[in-house]
Amino acid sequence: MKNPVKSTRRNHHILTLIIILVIPAMMYSCSGKEKREIISLNGEWELALRSAGEGIPIDYEGTVQVPGLADMASFAIDSLGLPYYEKRDLWYRKTFRSGTDQNLKVFLKLHKVKFGHTVYLNGFEIGSSDHCFTPASYDVSGFINGNGEENELVIRVGAFTDNLETPAVYGADFEKIRYLPGVYDDVQLIMSGEEHLTNVQVAPDINTGKLEVGIIMTGARPVNLKYAISEKQSGEKIATGKLSGLNWEDSLALTEIPLKDFRLWTPEDPFLYILNIESSNDSYTTTFGMRDFKFNPGTGRAELNGETYFMRGTNVCIFRFFEDPDRKGLPWDTAWVRELHRKFKSMHWNSIRYCISAPPRFWYDIADEEGLLIQDEYPIWTGIAGSKRKGFEGIYPNLTAELLAEEYREWMMERWNHPCIVIWDAQNESVTEVTGDAIEMVRELDMSEKPWENGWARPQSPEDPIETHPYRFTKYLGTKVSGDGPLKELISAVQIPDNGPSERMPPENGEKYPNPIIINEYGWLWLNRDGSTTTLTDWVYPNAFGPDLTKEERLELYGRHLGILTEYWRAHRTCAGVLHFCGLAYSRSEEPRGQTSDHFVDIKNLEFEPNFVKYVKPAFNPVGLFINWFEQEIPAKSEIEIPFVITNDLNKVINGQLKMEWIGKDITISVGEKEIQLEPFARNEQSISIKTPSDSGRYEMILHFKYNGNTVESRRLCRAIH
Repeated sequence: MKNPVKSTRRNHHILTLIIILVIPAMMYSCSGKEKREIISLNGEWELALRSAGEGIPIDYEGTVQVPGLADMASFAIDSLGLPYYEKRDLWYRKTFRSGTDQNLKVFLKLHKVKFGHTVYLNGFEIGSSDHCFTPASYDVSGFINGNGEENELVIRVGAFTDNLETPAVYGADFEKIRYLPGVYDDVQLIMSGEEHLTNVQVAPDINTGKLEVGIIMTGARPVNLKYAISEKQSGEKIATGKLSGLNWEDSLALTEIPLKDFRLWTPEDPFLYILNIESSNDSYTTTFGMRDFKFNPGTGRAELNGETYFMRGTNVCIFRFFEDPDRKGLPWDTAWVRELHRKFKSMHWNSIRYCISAPPRFWYDIADEEGLLIQDEYPIWTGIAGSKRKGFEGIYPNLTAELLAEEYREWMMERWNHPCIVIWDAQNESVTEVTGDAIEMVRELDMSEKPWENGWARPQSPEDPIETHPYRFTKYLGTKVSGDGPLKELISAVQIPDNGPSERMPPENGEKYPNPIIINEYGWLWLNRDGSTTTLTDWVYPNAFGPDLTKEERLELYGRHLGILTEYWRAHRTCAGVLHFCGLAYSRSEEPRGQTSDHFVDIKNLEFEPNFVKYVKPAFNPVGLFINWFEQEIPAKSEIEIPFVITNDLNKVINGQLKMEWIGKDITISVGEKEIQLEPFARNEQSISIKTPSDSGRYEMILHFKYNGNTVESRRLCRAIH
C-alpha cells in the first residue's frame, strides 16, 4: 500500500464509515446492463404544497423539473425560501415502470435535497434524511414493482430551513436572503445483483505507478473481481486484470492495481482515466486522474505532481447565485456550466473555491475535464459572533463534531475520486473547535491524503493550508483617503496576508501559524452588474475615489484596482495561491440589495464586464508583472526610477523583452526597454530608469513584457506637472 503504516488504522476508519452510513454513496454509470442498470428519474415531476404534517397529497397543483429548485415550478409559491408563519412541505411525485424481476438489488439515490426529505415508494415509507448537501441512498429492493408494473415515488421536501428535525448544516450565509428548497441534483435507480459494489475509492500513486483501491461491497463478497482501465476521451482500454485473493473485513477490501506509462492530470493537460470493477453480477465505474497534490510547509507552496504549483483563481458561490434574478435553469444547463469554467480558464485561472456551496455533481465532472483545481468548501459559515470555540452558538447550536463528521464522510465518499478536488475545505470564516474535531474523525478515510483547510479555526496539520481574507479597502468604510491615494496607503509595503486563523483563533504562544497561506478572498470593491455599489461598498467608493462617480468611472476603478491588488499579492509571493472573490454570485441592485457580486454583464451569455477583462486578466498571467510604484504626480521632463517585480509561475525558463511607455492624449512615448530572463518559478525585483513626458497632463504608464508570443502588462495612472 501507499502508506502501509496507516493501513490498519485507515481500514478501521472506513469500516466505521460503512457502519454509520449503511448504504454509502454510489458514483457514475456502469459498463453493461447485464451487470448493472442505472435509470435516471430526472425530468418533470408533479408538485404539491401542503402544511407540514398533512401527509401524502391526493392532488398536485403543478409540475417542477428535477434537478432544480422549487421556484422553477409551474405555479407560484408564496414567500418561497423565506420564513413563513407555518411550516410547509413540498411533495414531489413521479411514476415509472421498471423490469426489475432480473435484479436482486435496487437502490434509490437522491444526490442532493434541501431542506430535509422523506421517501415513499408505492405507499411505503422508505427512509429520510436532513442532510442538505450529500447523497442519500435507500435499498428499495422489497418495495419496487417489477415486470413493467407502475411504481409511484413520492418525496416530501422541507420548504425552509425550519423543516430540519435533526441538527444538520443548511448553508447559513449572512449575505443571502432566500433559502430555496428543492431536489437540486440527480435522482437515480441503481439495479444490480446480490454482489453489490457500493463504492470504490481510487488513490493514484504517481511515484510507483499504482492505484491504491478501496472496494466497498454489500451482499456476497467474492474473493476475486475483475478490473479494466480505459482512457476516458478515446475509450481505449489500456489495462485489464483480476483482483485475486481479496481479504474482506466486513464490507471492505483494499488492493492495488498497476498502471504503467500513464499520463499525468494537470489543469494544463486534464487527462482522465476510467476504472471499472466487476463482480459476477455487478459493475462499478469511476473516473480518476493520475495526479498528486499537497502543500509543502517548508516552502509554503502548493505542489502538483511533485512540482511547485501556484494557484490562481476565483470563487463560485452557487447558493448565492440560486437567488439571482437571472438564474433560471442555468446551474443545470451542462453547456452553460462548461462554458462558465472555460471563461474562468480564459482569465488565466487554474483554481476555483466552490464557496459556502455544494454545486450539482456534474460540475465536478466538468472541472475534471476542463482542468481546474477545486477547493471544495462545505457550506458552513457561522463567523465569530455566532460561534464559540467549543461549538456553534445560535446558528447550529446542537451540531456536534460527531454529527458533522457524518456529513463530511458522505461528502468525501461522493467526491473523493475527482482529480479536480485538491483541498477539503471544512468551513468558511468561522471560529470553532467543532470543524477541527470533525476533520480528525474523517481525515484518514481519504487514501489520497488531501489537505484540509479549516476556515478561521486552527489548522489541524502542518501540511494544511490556512485561508486569509486581506480586505484592504475596508479602511474606507469610515475613513476618507489621503492625498497619496488608496494604493500608496494600502499596499506600498510588503505584507503577510492576514484576516485568517492567526488573527481570529491565534496559537496559544501568540505567534502566527506557519502553515502555507491561501488568499481566497480580497478586494472589497464589489459592484453590481449594472455598475451600482453594493451595501458593502456604498461608502468605499466616495471615500476612496471621490463623490459623484458615474457608473463607467466606478467600473473602471474597480477593474484597475482589483488588477493591481492581484499583482501585489502575487508579486511578493507571501502565499501559495491568490483566488479572487467572486467569479459567480448573485447581483442584487434592487431591494433587498446584495453585499457582493460577480463581474458579468450578461449572465446567460457569460459576457464579462470589459474593464474586468482588461485590467484583471493580465494580473493573473502565469508570468506576473507588478509596478511597485503609486505616485499620483511626477515632474515633467525628468528622469525617474520605476521599481517592478516580475514572477514566473512556470517550470521553464522565460526569455522576453520588457518595454515601458507613456500613453497620453493622442500620444504614445516609448521610454525604456530591457531584456529579461526568468528561471523556473523565479521572482525578480528590478527597476527601470525612464524619462517622464515633456508636457504636463494626465498619462498612463504601461510596462509590457513580451515572451514566447505572449504579452503581460502592468499599468499606473499619474499626472505630469511642470
